[in-house]
Amino acid sequence: MRTRALGRSGVNVSEVALGTWGLGANGYGPIDSARVEATVQRALESGVTTFDVAPSWGTIEHTVATVVGARRDEVQYVTRANSVMALRVVESCETSLRNLKTDHLDVLLLNHPPETEVNNETLTQALVTLKSAGKIRAWGVSTSKSSVARAALDRGVDVLCVPHNVLASDLLMDIAPDLALRETGVLAHSPLAYGLLADAWKRDHVFGTQDHRRRRWTSEGLNERLRHVEALRFLVHGSTKSLADAAIKFVLADSAVGSCIVGARSPAQIAEAALLANPPYLDDEDLVR
Repeated sequence: MRTRALGRSGVNVSEVALGTWGLGANGYGPIDSARVEATVQRALESGVTTFDVAPSWGTIEHTVATVVGARRDEVQYVTRANSVMALRVVESCETSLRNLKTDHLDVLLLNHPPETEVNNETLTQALVTLKSAGKIRAWGVSTSKSSVARAALDRGVDVLCVPHNVLASDLLMDIAPDLALRETGVLAHSPLAYGLLADAWKRDHVFGTQDHRRRRWTSEGLNERLRHVEALRFLVHGSTKSLADAAIKFVLADSAVGSCIVGARSPAQIAEAALLANPPYLDDEDLVR
């Protein structure tokens, strides 16, 4: 698996990261612990070294730490703090350090904070202090709002985590000049648009009762999005074998992106994503970035 620098942060990340919200927080419905562990294990075997976790996502941090074991120095932990209170952010960091059995986190993200809190000097100082103490290597913000992203850039974040895919690229395009100027690292989540670009559904698909997509999209909304996906079929040709292949290539074609966070829920899914990002028939010089 190729790696990329995460902006000026000093952290190098694998081009594909394993996003664990669906594994740990059951956002797509229940999943058994054996499958969770097998998915993390397959990620490592496939060359994935970057893991997106959070202490609030069930026991996923414990699972990742168990699977990684003595290979801690080979991986990067990106974890999230849901609170915007400075003290709680510090507590969240300490919890993740314990859960992951490590003395430092590679990236600590504020998870979808409001703009007012991004501008909170006390909160920013708490993160800077954690970094100075060596407990985190970099800090940043995960957001889907342009205004919050810009506020975070103004506060000097090392990393931004934003949704980015072929169906939704406006946010990253909007802030691209500022990212380049400040050398801010980018983690791109939702590269497959919550599964839309995996090209596995037909019209009127019904999600399980505990699947967040059942609440996210009405039946009409899903069908409209599937029409948008169908319009992208022209991207599948030559060495691009599927829409998922095109989707991963689209995200990684942006040089601002350090890693593409794939929310795989099975060993096969993360293995496929890793293979799409690093096909064995291409050498580095064959890739156009």
